Amino acid sequence: KIRDAVGIEYNTYDNSYLYKANEFNSESELKLSTTQLEQYSNCPFHYYLSRVINLDPEETIFAIELGNLAHYIFQHFREENFDFDDEFDKQVAERAFKPIESFLLKNKLKDQIREACRSIKEREKHYYHPNIYNEYELNLKLDNKTLITGKIDNLVVLDNQFAVCIDYKTGGSSSNFSPAKLKDGISTQLPTYILLVSGSEKFSDCQISGIYINHVLSDSISSHKDDDELIYDYLKLQGKTINDLSIVSKIDDTIADGVSSFIATVKLDKNQVLDQRYVISSNEFDEYRDTVKDLFYDAARKIRNNDFEISPLFSKEKDGACKYCDFKDICYVKAAQRRLPKEEEDEQS
Repeated sequence: KIRDAVGIEYNTYDNSYLYKANEFNSESELKLSTTQLEQYSNCPFHYYLSRVINLDPEETIFAIELGNLAHYIFQHFREENFDFDDEFDKQVAERAFKPIESFLLKNKLKDQIREACRSIKEREKHYYHPNIYNEYELNLKLDNKTLITGKIDNLVVLDNQFAVCIDYKTGGSSSNFSPAKLKDGISTQLPTYILLVSGSEKFSDCQISGIYINHVLSDSISSHKDDDELIYDYLKLQGKTINDLSIVSKIDDTIADGVSSFIATVKLDKNQVLDQRYVISSNEFDEYRDTVKDLFYDAARKIRNNDFEISPLFSKEKDGACKYCDFKDICYVKAAQRRLPKEEEDEQS
């Protein structure tokens, strides 16, 4: 009877976004971040609901608030008279954590974030003539109508010549930089850092020499530390390093002993030269920059064209963009509307 009343067979309705949005036109000014780029790349319809008509739920998400708290600590812990315990507890009290979340923070995560601060201080002892910028905001005019904006968690300029970009992460290894995902508009954070630094007047003469994710919370697999190691394995920088030993030595002088103490996998081979499996050329850094620049151009063009179709990126191995989407009850995505990552498309063809 319900089916007769509705007059539509289950799963036969057309859920496609037929209404042509007109919020934008060819002259619309846009301000885009890597978060917005990835949101659009994951699913244009999600971007529309979240960023254009602002349907995002107002509930506080623990992972986001944890990240905000950690970033605040990492920005300020170097300051004179900074009391870690007092400031950490104050930040927990001022944020909208549930009682069980506050308990977890104070009884487990607090010590891990303290250890992350210690490891950062230890790492910075081994830089060569560093200038360190924390939570450093940069903007870049992509064109007359498009502004790219971003905040670099930790930007280090060594010897006034070599730039290292570090992004702090409270999440797991899935947030590591993946060049394979970049072509789909995912894993764009570090390439966007390259774009912003290279395009800035202040840092334009600096050579990008390292882009890294710095995980700050341990897991049961990677929280290993031998007695002679300076930091835990999980705190070592994950990412891409320049293939020039003289520059790597400025990023981490412990490389002289054969293995970097602070950069995961970077080491010398038996001939005492950098193991080329774990380093890249300056041209490859440029390729990451150019790729993400094209992604921003393409997203800006599609947004101005009001292209907000239901089209989530959906890997065969994972649940993809829909898994944690707040709008599943709105779009009713169908299998035919899902997009495979380019790498999986290539495997099928």
